[in-house]
Amino acid sequence: MLQGKTFTVDPISKRRLENYGEEDQYYVKNHHEPIVSEDVFNMAQDILHKRGKNRRRGTSSV
Repeated sequence: MLQGKTFTVDPISKRRLENYGEEDQYYVKNHHEPIVSEDVFNMAQDILHKRGKNRRRGTSSV
């Protein structure tokens, strides 16, 4: 989980900006238990990539 992706410039106007290094960001590993295991996720990604290759094969770049 990445915290600090945005920050508040002015609390009165509530103006928020993307944080490109102006403020500190914090990355928290293993914050919560995953819904699916990493193995199942990787297998699903492999299937998606295989199915996507068939669709891209017949397309042409313009």
